[in-house]
Amino acid sequence: MVYFPRTAHPATARGDMPPVTKWDPVLQHMQRNPEQPVVRTLMKVLCTPLMTSLARAAYSDTNADPMELLDNRFTVPDVLENHLLEMYIPAAYADSLDARHPSSSSLWGQNTVNQIHTWLRWLAGHLDRLNTYDVAWWQMTEATPRIARILSVGLASGIMCGLVGHLSAGLVPGLAYGIVFALASGISTVLGRQRGPTRVELRFRGTMRSFTSRFAAGLAIGLMLCIGFEFQGGIAIATVLSFGLAFGMHVWLDKSINISHLSGPLVSLRQDRTVALMFGLSYATALGVAYGAAFFTDDFAGGDSLSFMLGLSFSPVYTVAGAITGGVAGWIVYGPAGSAAYLFAGAVAGGLQIPTRNDLVLGSMVGGLFGIAIGLQAVMCRAWGSSLLSRAWMALHGYQPWRQMDFLADAHRRGVLRQVGAVYQFRHARLQEHLSHSSQGH
Repeated sequence: MVYFPRTAHPATARGDMPPVTKWDPVLQHMQRNPEQPVVRTLMKVLCTPLMTSLARAAYSDTNADPMELLDNRFTVPDVLENHLLEMYIPAAYADSLDARHPSSSSLWGQNTVNQIHTWLRWLAGHLDRLNTYDVAWWQMTEATPRIARILSVGLASGIMCGLVGHLSAGLVPGLAYGIVFALASGISTVLGRQRGPTRVELRFRGTMRSFTSRFAAGLAIGLMLCIGFEFQGGIAIATVLSFGLAFGMHVWLDKSINISHLSGPLVSLRQDRTVALMFGLSYATALGVAYGAAFFTDDFAGGDSLSFMLGLSFSPVYTVAGAITGGVAGWIVYGPAGSAAYLFAGAVAGGLQIPTRNDLVLGSMVGGLFGIAIGLQAVMCRAWGSSLLSRAWMALHGYQPWRQMDFLADAHRRGVLRQVGAVYQFRHARLQEHLSHSSQGH
């Protein structure tokens, strides 16, 4: 107990009396009344490092009076421990509204300590539901209901691809594009491969064989499209090379991260963000070039066509070419479930006949839009892309702040969280347990 006066600012000395701190009256009372139940409880609780640090944070670093620890309601150890745990968060964020601390006030100045407490309670409850102590940003997607992920990703994909179909061939083809790509992206999001954080590793030594095989596979897909869609000249060369490079560069984009060896969560986030953007760019370029090139072919009939309801016509040749492309691309991004889903979407997008325009502006526009749409779908399958959706969903529901990563980093700086490799943890399992239980009453 003699430790506490050393942690508090001394009061002004009076006469010949030495300076005292607000802990001195507590110590004096305990020395005079060692057999009181509340004193015995206080001695027992404050002999542990966790409770000692909580008491210091709650009373030495704030204006709170530690004499309240001698109140008779604290004769039971669990009650006193819960009180210290409950006092800790307000004490840790005591400066969040203080203008003397511009960095913290600018970050959370519009939120009360109660709101911050609510965010931490929810976070602790979320970890309990996952049966883990690790606050891993890539696992936050588990907080978003599956139906919300399906609808959000599917709706965004459907709108963008539907716009491409509408600009290319009209309203009904636009609806067909929108429906099949909405279904493909929604199904793949739920049933497809779930990725952890990855990194870019531009290490050419030892990767040549993998790069060559993937590059060759991309060339084969691009060449097949050129033959099926009758691309010629520079358009054919651009299509073949874009597919070859897109598939080949994935050799350096799927390197798993050893999270225990990273210097922090923000490092893993930035590395996976780079991978996601490069992954999306590769698909956007390859498929955007291929789709836009279709507007410059002299004959876009693909042989005999099959007519369906609502005036839709499909070319069997182009349907097969589109199905193979979609199936292979879906396999690389999502695995078997994505392969099946995008095989169907690719068959519709490739086989649905659209008029040849030979229009550079229109071809570039629809090719670019289609590339962006597919690229965004590829980004959303990565850990970083999925985390964007989950963070938005949590913020809209008030479970976490919009700037969640800044919030977690600030909590780490204040000592509420500790850092273990690429993840955060609450500073003690007892604190997580307390916050989780208290969240059940909110």
